[in-house]
Amino acid sequence: MTRHAVRRGSKLLVAATMAAAAASIVPAHAIIGTPVMNGNSVPNGFTKTAAVVAASYDSKIDPLLSTVTVTDVNGDPVPGSTIVALGAEKTLVFRTTEAGLFNEDLSPYTATFTARAFNQALATPSSSDVLTFDVDFVTPFPPDVHLNEEAPLVGPTISTGDDLVINGDAADIVSDAGIVSGLAKVDVHFYNPLANPQQLTQAGGPEVGSMHRTITVDCTGGCPTSQDLAIDVNALFSDGLPVGYWNIKVSVTDAAGNQSAQSAPMAVLKLATPA
Repeated sequence: MTRHAVRRGSKLLVAATMAAAAASIVPAHAIIGTPVMNGNSVPNGFTKTAAVVAASYDSKIDPLLSTVTVTDVNGDPVPGSTIVALGAEKTLVFRTTEAGLFNEDLSPYTATFTARAFNQALATPSSSDVLTFDVDFVTPFPPDVHLNEEAPLVGPTISTGDDLVINGDAADIVSDAGIVSGLAKVDVHFYNPLANPQQLTQAGGPEVGSMHRTITVDCTGGCPTSQDLAIDVNALFSDGLPVGYWNIKVSVTDAAGNQSAQSAPMAVLKLATPA
């Protein structure tokens, strides 16, 4: 009787263990719905990348059941392949062949993404998203800027509370095909070229990489071809520009992601206000 009771208890224990294991497996194989696009490589409608257009989703994508087709401005198909990259299972990618690289003359392109997720319910439809984009390979001009309206050539010396404004203009470049994506953001770069903080009156010396800081200012009103700049430097910092000698440079980035070279350095010496 005792042995029989033990065997019955063992069977109950095994059954309970199997049920628990099965329950733990179910969520990993759960049937899910249509994947939703979260982002793409051409959010502004432009690209500087010649060989790839991609979209990301909220679910892992089944590469065997998902496709991307791309056509040029004439409606002709662009040769290429659809892939889901290892390590980026939620990203669906179209990669062109060498002969099918994107270019300005055949812009705009139209990419149609049809995606199905792993374990997607048969009754739910595939996602279908259409992206239209132009190609902009041309880098904008470096901005033409200066500090304050009447800044001296050697750079202004300021104290706490003094105005310090970057004035000037920035412009994107129209390509031979007539395409221009426009200015999307302005980066203001701050370099402190003095390793020794006691040498605040020096105007030369190597720039200290560890003291480099970049602050981004997004362009307003979309992405204009050109924009007048009036950037309050002190407003970029919580307590104004820190004390010290600074080289300030400016670069711009267009909507396709092309970044200009930095402007010539603008020197400024910030002195502490006497107590």
